[in-house]
Amino acid sequence: MRSAVGFSGSVTYAVTSGTLPAGLELNSSTGAITGTPTVAATTTSVTITATDSASRTASATISITIADPAAASISPSTQTLSATQGVAITQTSAFAESNFTSTVTYTISGGTLPGGLTFSSATGRISGTPNATLSATTFTITATDGPNSATATIAITVSAAIAPLAAGAAPRSAPTGGSVTSGAAGTGTAVVSWSAVEGATRYTAQAFSSTNSTKVLRQCSVSGTGGATTFTCTISNLQRYVTYYVDVVARNNAGGLSSASRLPVTIL
Repeated sequence: MRSAVGFSGSVTYAVTSGTLPAGLELNSSTGAITGTPTVAATTTSVTITATDSASRTASATISITIADPAAASISPSTQTLSATQGVAITQTSAFAESNFTSTVTYTISGGTLPGGLTFSSATGRISGTPNATLSATTFTITATDGPNSATATIAITVSAAIAPLAAGAAPRSAPTGGSVTSGAAGTGTAVVSWSAVEGATRYTAQAFSSTNSTKVLRQCSVSGTGGATTFTCTISNLQRYVTYYVDVVARNNAGGLSSASRLPVTIL
């Protein structure tokens, strides 16, 4: 309410210069400006004039700025889903919603999800078990509450199911993710680690004198059964200050596969 001093009788207020931004109005009895602006604008000046019953007047100028509202958004703005046919996915990330004014609903566009995957219109999340393959496809997820909307993308790839290893077949692949380090100084040992491969029942780490030598100088072996995902063994009786080249062989009764390259290690 505006303060009127020096007037007599009732006072009325009116905008006598300029125009109030759309959605705002002046109370002619109190001089108060109220409402919800509907259009962003640069700074606007309006003059309000008070008039009493004796026709005495006074004016004041008000500067009004209507800022642009913050844009609606959802986060994360990008996601990647790499799945395998027949294997349940981990549900995609929940969205954090900003600057919406009411309940948000979600839609997805840009293609058709593989059968078995479900999109939630309430959360924008994808879950399920894909029953078909899908080459790399980017989908757009749109969140809206009516007046506000925001988008995010998700890139989805569904690879073909991996056929079970046939009974009696050699391991599916050679060991990967290998590393080799010297044991403690003076122990004459090398510690070798690697990742499990399907079908292996035993692993052997072998030390050679060069990358192309065929003579195994020392080795160590561990069982591949028991469900472990990584393995470690220690090759002993190595000479100090000598560089060896180590690979790992995955074996079962049907054969064996060596790791793709030999890793060097100098014994401390």
